[in-house]
Amino acid sequence: MYPLAGLIFHKVRQAGFHRPKAGHEFYLVEGKPARLTDAEVALRKDLWARCVLSYQSISIAKGHLPGRMIGAVGAYHTETTDRSLELQLQCQDIIVQCCTAISDTGLLSNMSDAQANAVAIIIRVFDTRVRDLEVEKLTRLAKELTQEITGFSTLTVTENLHVQSARLNILVFSLFIPSSGATDDMVEPIQLLLSTAKSVLDLVKRVVQLPTFPPSPPNHIVDTFLISTFTILRIAKIYPNNVWVADAESCINSCKLLARSLSSNDNDALFKTGMMLDDLWGNPRAYRKPDGSADAPIGYLGRLSAGLVMDAASKWHEIVDSTSMLGISGLTEGVLIGQQLPIQCKSSHRSRRQTI
Repeated sequence: MYPLAGLIFHKVRQAGFHRPKAGHEFYLVEGKPARLTDAEVALRKDLWARCVLSYQSISIAKGHLPGRMIGAVGAYHTETTDRSLELQLQCQDIIVQCCTAISDTGLLSNMSDAQANAVAIIIRVFDTRVRDLEVEKLTRLAKELTQEITGFSTLTVTENLHVQSARLNILVFSLFIPSSGATDDMVEPIQLLLSTAKSVLDLVKRVVQLPTFPPSPPNHIVDTFLISTFTILRIAKIYPNNVWVADAESCINSCKLLARSLSSNDNDALFKTGMMLDDLWGNPRAYRKPDGSADAPIGYLGRLSAGLVMDAASKWHEIVDSTSMLGISGLTEGVLIGQQLPIQCKSSHRSRRQTI
């Protein structure tokens, strides 16, 4: 998926989509300049913005560091009249910059204290930038409302999901460092991460209920759901006795229900996520070292935030393999789970939304 997305991205760049007003062979018709109209130029800008968004989001989800395309050469690269798309691009640009900064510190499994402190500072800085962007957007909406330019005074559910997802993709790096200090508002990073993951999960549930939500969830919704789900699971398993994880079981059950209700077949990521949650949540050895201590921090920083999902998959395979050694087939167990939920997983999207 990632190589294909990267190839498509470079091809559309060679075709000139990022240069809507520049002279290029792509704009020649019968050897003469195409002379695109303003409407066609605007459409070209919007298309390029969506190409950039897809390229970066797929790269982040697969654990590859994407190139920064906003403001790097010219702001016109990602100009769009879609307010929600503009906010999503700005949020993602902050994520890309955060991933780049963390990558520059060294993607090592065993961090030194200096590296851990550097990553903690990076997390605080870029989380603040996302919050500042949110305040800026809300201030602009309030101003436009006063001038009767728009009838909205707050962000939509989808726009709020863009903001909180960006915060989640930044704060999740708190799970990769051996120790963590306090953030600007004196809330422990892990507690703040858990709160953000729950907010994202609630927003995903609300977005799914929207009449405009497609029958099959878009990739960025699936990726956001996976990050929030496995964040909640890991924190609940690592810190089981803390007060702020008291509702972890209800959150995990909600995640399992949502994953299976959005699944379209027994082999997609959502259905497998439901299986993994069942096994990982019910196994007391999950996220624990052989001596019983917490298996923290995550050792997959080389794949950036995608290391969280890889870590969960690794833990799940360990459980399945150990169960198989006891004479119980993990594959058979997976088939049985699939047989218990045929209607949930293959029902129409409208009926699925009603059951969440």
